[in-house]
Amino acid sequence: MQLQCHYWTPEQISGWLQHRQTELPSVCSETIYAWIYKAQQKKEKLWKFLPRHKSKRGLRKSVHAEVSCIPNRVSLHERPKVFGNKRHFGHWEADLMSFRKNSQHMLMARERKTMFTFASQLPTKRAVDTSEILINFMNKLPKKARKTITYDNGRRIFCS
Repeated sequence: MQLQCHYWTPEQISGWLQHRQTELPSVCSETIYAWIYKAQQKKEKLWKFLPRHKSKRGLRKSVHAEVSCIPNRVSLHERPKVFGNKRHFGHWEADLMSFRKNSQHMLMARERKTMFTFASQLPTKRAVDTSEILINFMNKLPKKARKTITYDNGRRIFCS
């Protein structure tokens, strides 16, 4: 087996089967992952040959992952329909992204009709820093370009 002998990832095995040989049928990497994590294969411990060596698939969830840190949050699904479609100019979506164990942060804002995107690195993810950068950006835009802004206020693991 290629995975065990050469420490290949399922993506590499799939590519090899598809492009380098003709004797075996090709399969996608997801099929290989499903086979590795199948109950009958667990005793073989083939997951130890994968790059991440995880015995279970998927991301680990924090105990507090299901708790919203935003009081009185309103779901994006409750946004008025006029803001949801992309017919009108000036409606924005904003999101805060965190990287590298919550040590680096980026603010993204996208105008829904034109898909124009603003991105800025943040010194911290504190509300003061985030709002200051977003306000400075929005103040530079013409008034017609800043009608509404909707935040992706989904569930977060870290609250600060």
